[in-house]
Amino acid sequence: MAHENSSRMIDSSMHKLEMLGRMYAERTRLENRLVRISVLDEKEIIKEKLRKVNEQRLKQEDIARMALKAQENLFGKLSGLAPETSQSDAISTKNSKAKYAEDSDWENAISAAISASLEDVKKKKFIDFAKWQAEHQKHIEDKIRVVASNSKLITRITAIEAEALAAAQNLKEANRAITTLTTTIEGQKPLLDIAVKIRLGIIESYRKRTGIDYDQSILDARNSAAHDGNFDVDIALHRTKPLKPCQIAAFKQLYGTNPDDLHTNPFNSSAISKMVSLNGTMEMCKAWASKT
Repeated sequence: MAHENSSRMIDSSMHKLEMLGRMYAERTRLENRLVRISVLDEKEIIKEKLRKVNEQRLKQEDIARMALKAQENLFGKLSGLAPETSQSDAISTKNSKAKYAEDSDWENAISAAISASLEDVKKKKFIDFAKWQAEHQKHIEDKIRVVASNSKLITRITAIEAEALAAAQNLKEANRAITTLTTTIEGQKPLLDIAVKIRLGIIESYRKRTGIDYDQSILDARNSAAHDGNFDVDIALHRTKPLKPCQIAAFKQLYGTNPDDLHTNPFNSSAISKMVSLNGTMEMCKAWASKT
């Protein structure tokens, strides 16, 4: 009988030791879990549970020590070396058994509470992760829209730059055309002046022939424009409508230079132009005199 009691005590002690190991493992797991939990309220809950687990561990240690003491007494009795178990030891052993039964129920309740708490944490973390995932997806979509908008903007800027380059090229060509036209107009001014003098002279000649009062200076200007040498006008004429070879030969006889050598001709001043024109007038007069 004593041997059976001893075996039960040993089994109980081993069970308590196993429970103590599980308590230590549970404590370590909860401490690691506490590090990962970010919500303060959840940390406080886990801390409270750890405190209770530590209290339970102390109780279990007391029970284990009492069981080991009872075991030693039992082995002492069997070997005749230990004194008889006192009534107080028996009462202590009985109380330890009752306390163990209560502690076992309390452990189950603690385990259930811890499991429920961890389940709540998992649910909350899952909800937080789903929220973060939705926000992350929205951020990605916003980034895609920004990239697409930037791409459209870059395309538009490239098109505007191409348009600006084409406009600059057109402006450059227009400026060249304006320069060419301005040069042409400047070169044709002498022709315009001669044309005006000749046509006004025609009108004044008609007034003279019909007995209407007329301006003799206009008739003189017409005669000079039509018959005198005029180097600038004849050069402008050649630039506007190139002279024939026979006409170029007559030009050289009148003015002493070739109209195609204008770029190298020194006759670019008003005084020299007048002298050359006067030479042409003299040549014309000689030609008229030789005919008469």
